[in-house]
Amino acid sequence: MKKNQRFLNSLLVILSMVAGLFVVEICMRIAKIEYPIFQTFDTYRGFALRPNASGWWLKEGKAYVEINSEGLRDREHDKKKINNYFRIAILGDSFAEARSIQLEKTFWFLMEAKLNVCKNNKYKKIETINFGVTEYGTTQELLTLQHEVWNYDPDIILLAFFSGNDVADNSKLLSKKKYRPYFIYRDDKIVVDNSFRNSKPYLLLKSNIGQLAIKMSNYSRIVQFLRESYVKYYFKKAANEKKIDNQNNKKIVEPGINYK
Repeated sequence: MKKNQRFLNSLLVILSMVAGLFVVEICMRIAKIEYPIFQTFDTYRGFALRPNASGWWLKEGKAYVEINSEGLRDREHDKKKINNYFRIAILGDSFAEARSIQLEKTFWFLMEAKLNVCKNNKYKKIETINFGVTEYGTTQELLTLQHEVWNYDPDIILLAFFSGNDVADNSKLLSKKKYRPYFIYRDDKIVVDNSFRNSKPYLLLKSNIGQLAIKMSNYSRIVQFLRESYVKYYFKKAANEKKIDNQNNKKIVEPGINYK
């Protein structure tokens, strides 16, 4: 009798929790609280855009963002270039990915439209392909060029460089992100430091639990919120550690990262 009662009590608790989560999920959807996950791990670049991810991005603007099947914030593009097409590949960070605005208002989308109506255009079509990823430095952009861009046979590579942080993003000492590759000097050569593959954020993102959470985020706003909370905690912790380090050591001043 007692066993049956304990079972019923446990079942009641579980059902109550499930019902509570269901109510929270519905309320978040009604309130339009959304934190879509657009990034996943990448063996070469640390992180990259997640193929076929989509959702409303509400930071610094409002736009419905869709990532294509090849992991680009762009329309679908065939890798094989059509005869008499002229291709321009765009490399950059958040300015190129441009999550905060609609696709049709991005600079590379508008550039394609303007170039195709130029009187001196001798090509059947001028095509822009966007490889920009938020928070990328030029190290990651070079690796994107090597591992992704060349597959599309581009005619021109256009790099959107932002001096505000692109210099710092290439320094392991200055960057806030530790799960990205860096170029370093080793034995009088410039080589890629892939130690990010052993970092906690990268391993967590690559793990079965991390990948399961990303898949669940397609259907659950609660999972999205929990992931967003973890990310904010991680960066706050990293900022505090850097602040303590700056207090204990001479603050580093790097030419090129000052807005002035």
